[in-house]
Amino acid sequence: MKFTKENFTYIADIVKLDFTKDEEEKVRKELNRMLHFIDSMNELDTDNIEPLTHINSLKNVFREDEEVEYRLSGQVTKNGIENKDDYYVVSKTNMFGG
Repeated sequence: MKFTKENFTYIADIVKLDFTKDEEEKVRKELNRMLHFIDSMNELDTDNIEPLTHINSLKNVFREDEEVEYRLSGQVTKNGIENKDDYYVVSKTNMFGG
């Protein structure tokens, strides 16, 4: 594939980009250079190569998720001004600034 002046202008119009003539020529050349590089990868013989899922051979080092019941039994709310049954008590007037 190659970016011609026509298809480059068409795509630039779709994505609402404006280029000066010099910018257009420079960007089009860069895009063509990138496409040429990508096309050169298609020439490589990859028949006997295993697909990679990751470039490093790392294994999951995280622990398995385990369901744990966790309750602080009032430790968090003990410093509150007013609390009841491990919950903070807040009056409506304080909560909404009234």
